[in-house]
Amino acid sequence: MERFVELRHLVKEFKPSGLRRLTGSAVRAVDDVSLTINRGSVFGLVGESGCGKTTLSRSLLYLDPPTSGEVVVKDTPLHTLSRKKLREFRSVMQIVFQDPNGALNPKMNIASSLKEGLINRGINRRERDDRIDDLLQQVGIAPTVKKRYPHEFSGGQKQRIVVARALTMEPEFLVLDEPVSNLDVSIQAQIINLFLDLKETFSLTYLFISHDLNLVSFLCDHIAVMYNGRIMEKAPAEELTKNPLHPYTRRLYSSVPGIHRMPAFSEAILSDADQRLTDFSQSCLYYPICPIRSEDCLEGRPELEDKGGGHYVACIHS
Repeated sequence: MERFVELRHLVKEFKPSGLRRLTGSAVRAVDDVSLTINRGSVFGLVGESGCGKTTLSRSLLYLDPPTSGEVVVKDTPLHTLSRKKLREFRSVMQIVFQDPNGALNPKMNIASSLKEGLINRGINRRERDDRIDDLLQQVGIAPTVKKRYPHEFSGGQKQRIVVARALTMEPEFLVLDEPVSNLDVSIQAQIINLFLDLKETFSLTYLFISHDLNLVSFLCDHIAVMYNGRIMEKAPAEELTKNPLHPYTRRLYSSVPGIHRMPAFSEAILSDADQRLTDFSQSCLYYPICPIRSEDCLEGRPELEDKGGGHYVACIHS
């Protein structure tokens, strides 16, 4: 399949601020991540809150450029583009955030919110109005309500409007950052079906970020599992669901009713005293709570290794 997005050894660090700048070290939120997303696919990124999923997506889109590494989109390395070219190129990639309330300006009606991107693209007024009406219909919102304000819509309707606004730029790639986690379960199914319909209608490619393993397993073609900024495992969705190899992945899947029957390893958490006496700077990040750890795990940080069929895992015991 055609490669659409490639991340090559992506690193994102945040330097401490204030007085901590004198003594504190940089925090590495994304640590040497390499991924390939094929055109027309849905790539899932899963992990617990705080593992670096959103930071990775913002670095990918160059909303917050990476500290090092490369982002290559349609064979174009983004770090080689000037600020102007990057701004033009960014229309190819759009993001739908978790909270539609934070994405919509409460002082602007829906038509005005959707109009901004079209104005920036130089679309004339008549064509703008027609395109706004068409996009609202595509996402299931009646064009007759486009003069209303965000507070007049439900959460699911606002998320539909946010999707329509992203589509005004005619993107080829959408980052969906926990797009249904704030919605009722019944509404979630409707929005997921909408994403599937839009994918076919507009030939879109998705990066779907979530902590809902049931949803990711259903929706995605490939899945990567993230822990403390690193990818611990990645594989085709069906393979990963049937045969999770990393102990962290097994822990995640074992907590979801009905999705996986393989028993999880029991956690074996190091005591505080042992953690203070152990140097984890070069070890596996999962070592302190890994139930199958050994002294060998302290000798180096494991890299992703192909176990066959495109199933990669970063664990010397898997």
